[in-house]
Amino acid sequence: SFNATFFSRFHEKYGELFLFPIVYHEHNVAIHIEWMNRQVIFKGDEMNTRVVLLLAVVMICALALFCSSRFAPEDLTLIDAGQIDDIQWNLVDVDPPAAGGDVEDYAPFMIALLDGAIWGHDGCNFLSGKYEIIHDTLFVREWSVTEMGCSGQRNVPFSHLLAKPGIAKKGNMLTLQKDGTTWSYSSNFTRELPATAFINSTLTLRSSNDADFAFFIDLGLYPQLQLGDNREFSLQWYNKSPQVTGFINEYAGIFGMNDQNEIQFTAISWKYEGNQTSTVDWQVIERILAAGRYEEGDGIFKITNDDASTCYEFSR
Repeated sequence: SFNATFFSRFHEKYGELFLFPIVYHEHNVAIHIEWMNRQVIFKGDEMNTRVVLLLAVVMICALALFCSSRFAPEDLTLIDAGQIDDIQWNLVDVDPPAAGGDVEDYAPFMIALLDGAIWGHDGCNFLSGKYEIIHDTLFVREWSVTEMGCSGQRNVPFSHLLAKPGIAKKGNMLTLQKDGTTWSYSSNFTRELPATAFINSTLTLRSSNDADFAFFIDLGLYPQLQLGDNREFSLQWYNKSPQVTGFINEYAGIFGMNDQNEIQFTAISWKYEGNQTSTVDWQVIERILAAGRYEEGDGIFKITNDDASTCYEFSR
């Protein structure tokens, strides 16, 4: 039971916070039920407390039924940017196919989220901007998209990212939903990084079966790789003597590793200065970043590019 004056003040201040019925007894005069800004008053014979409480329970059940029918349980889960940041997400399904096309028309399509920034690549053009997640809705702001024409590549727009889609994470899947279409992204790197002695260290490329590695042997300077526990990487190298230039080439971005010895690099920013001789240095770096497997042991961190049949051994 509540004092009516106390309750009226309480409800005036806090009532909008409650989505469930509130029942109070007014000193044997009346019984009030407040719910969703509506009030029902029972007086006299209608004051049977058991009846009123039963009505309240029914109203609560009706509200629960309404919520469960309108929202699936997973839709009620708030998404935290920390769950999806510093991970490359690859588009694996579009259901049903949207106006932009089927998943094959997007592939390879990927996005990466990093400290409030979003980056995307459709195999041809790049998206960059800032993002926020508000009430499980993705907002992309201050964005720009390149407009390169790529032979044999459909210029599929990034419109589903810019249309304020609903966003949810379920296991290793990230889904965006808009106008009845669901874009499903997947990643093998959603768990914590496996324990390795090479995290937060500067590693130098010591040897490789890549024929173009001879460029760095002749230069006498070798690429250096840094892998941070925040899933960010940096790969720096010279392609000219420091006596000629102080410019250091660099790729930076995010990476993933898992217990299956898979590794994945996603370069988000880069700076490169040609040496007016060749681009073999850049080609070696590209093959390193395309590596898909790693091994470690005896002070060596080895990554392998199966497509190019090349491997690269780094150490401190």
